[in-house]
Amino acid sequence: MKNIKKIIVYTLMLSFSHVLYAWLPTNVYRPDATIMRLHLANNAKWSLGFFFERGSSSDAENINGRSRNVLAVHDDTQSVISMLENPIQSSKKTDIEDLFNRFIAQVGPTTNDGVRGNVKFFGDYEQTQITLFGDYKFNISFIPGTMALALYMPFVNKEVESIHFEDQTKGNFGTERFLQQEVINNLVSNVETLGDLKLDAWNESGVGDTVVMLEWMHDVLVHDKKTRKARKSAERGVQDYVKNFTVLAKLGISVPSGTDTQEDFAFSLPLGNDDAWGFPGGIAVNVDFIKYFRAGVYLDFLYLLNYSRVFRMKTHVEQTEFLLLNKGRAEKNPGFIWDFGVYFHVINILKGLSFKTSYHYAKKHEDKLFSRDPEFSNDIINTTNSLKGSESHSLTFHFGYDFQFEKKQWRFAPELSIFYKMPLSGESVADMHTFGGKLGVSF
Repeated sequence: MKNIKKIIVYTLMLSFSHVLYAWLPTNVYRPDATIMRLHLANNAKWSLGFFFERGSSSDAENINGRSRNVLAVHDDTQSVISMLENPIQSSKKTDIEDLFNRFIAQVGPTTNDGVRGNVKFFGDYEQTQITLFGDYKFNISFIPGTMALALYMPFVNKEVESIHFEDQTKGNFGTERFLQQEVINNLVSNVETLGDLKLDAWNESGVGDTVVMLEWMHDVLVHDKKTRKARKSAERGVQDYVKNFTVLAKLGISVPSGTDTQEDFAFSLPLGNDDAWGFPGGIAVNVDFIKYFRAGVYLDFLYLLNYSRVFRMKTHVEQTEFLLLNKGRAEKNPGFIWDFGVYFHVINILKGLSFKTSYHYAKKHEDKLFSRDPEFSNDIINTTNSLKGSESHSLTFHFGYDFQFEKKQWRFAPELSIFYKMPLSGESVADMHTFGGKLGVSF
């Protein structure tokens, strides 16, 4: 009984004291997500398989948790006037200044009011991810439990499509006609001419960031079957309903094998962590009850190292995400990423058929940029809303079949499952309903 109390207290400590998080560009699972691990067959040393997830949406939650189109997740509108302010030294500087000065000559100094000289973008986002995985279990004599070396290799497709915009400028006076005729009506070509920036639909497919992980698992057998039967029913307590308690800890390295953000495409996204090396890890606690039930809690994290490259950055605080004409070199300090989850698993409902529901809470903390170009101000470039972090809440429903429940002595056991993920709420994240599945074997 004393051991059981310790186990329950430990589980509660993990579920509350580490509260809560990990970040994904959407609510799609990371390649090394603990919730997607296989349940290994008896005495298995190897496991191989894949899982996939697919989703699409035109909706997102903005930084205040309000529903917006995915292209308005950071800014409700994009300012055509502000994009012309304070150009850096380049071959296009004279052209930008000339257009801006002609506008100022019409109306005098102005600020971005969210209407005049603003456009609202609309579009759809779609993502598909297939992750191949494999791991090998081994033992080290002086370490209790079991070690495993795991490899995760994702293949990713991301698309931003059906892009169009609406002019928010009202009225038909001289100022409005100037904006519409000189800038907005030809916005796509003007932005490309002045900043080498393309507002076209975008898609990219390829390998994401590869993860190599070292894992440690340790089982604590609470009571075996023989001991439970020997106890009188009147003497039974909580410990007679708990079979096994498993602790998992993991730490690895994330290799930047995915394509970086293409800075000359306004709607480009990285297929991985945008050229950053990282250190993923996590802890998990799993409780197997005597019959039919399993429950668990996990905390995954990803620490990313600083990296340096050319970014599109603000030269004025009122500039907006997709209309940044100026580029310069900067060092990026990525925010810490973590995610927390709990799940409840009903096992062997019908000869290996199972149902699992899980709650997932993910967060990415704020990024920071440090300009390596004297023409940019750190104070200004860090006002970009996309640097301010994100979070998401979601529920997932899994149905699976595990062949080892049918043949418990098998050393070669396939496992397959399908799932549906329902977004609940979030900030600066796409509201994607996703579906997916997993197929693996352990042997």
